[in-house]
Amino acid sequence: MTRRATLRLEAELELLNAAERHEAARPGYGARFLDEFDSLVENIERDPLTFPEVEGTVRRALFRRFRYAVYFRVVDDNEIDVLAVVHQHQQEGGWRTR
Repeated sequence: MTRRATLRLEAELELLNAAERHEAARPGYGARFLDEFDSLVENIERDPLTFPEVEGTVRRALFRRFRYAVYFRVVDDNEIDVLAVVHQHQQEGGWRTR
């Protein structure tokens, strides 16, 4: 069964800001960042329970080429709630209150 991932507004803003920073630092890397995010979300939707729980029911998926993590929660058989897209050095941020 494939679930559908939905990004919270905060996560969407984090994703877009990170892509813009990567693009500004190195042209083309913003698109690479977004492509990797899309691939990671496909994996999350396909089999979310393969990703480790990090706090309660919140799970974490790591990017392969970028030092970013996606925090998400499986809501039910149809929905995944993406809470945050953060740099691994900033993981201790405010995503916990989402």
